[in-house]
Amino acid sequence: CCTFRTRTIYAPEPIDAKTFHIFAHEIAHFALPNHNRIDLSNLSEIEADVWAVAALKRVRDYVPATITRLVAKRTAWLLSQAIRAGRISPERLLQLR
Repeated sequence: CCTFRTRTIYAPEPIDAKTFHIFAHEIAHFALPNHNRIDLSNLSEIEADVWAVAALKRVRDYVPATITRLVAKRTAWLLSQAIRAGRISPERLLQLR
């Protein structure tokens, strides 16, 4: 996780693809615009995951399938939570395709 007030990241040392992804995901919250608030939305979490995957690809030239599956499952779960909470409509998701 990250703390915006002190601009501190709490993440594992990036020693493999999974820990690198977690580390990069937390950095994304500082790097991406509109990620400077404490109450991040599910969509901000998805943006951070996408940013982290792109960073991993830049560093390693590929993204392991385990990371791709992890991000896909997490994205599906986050979107379902956003729909249930009424933060985004299924119709809006179809427009984003």
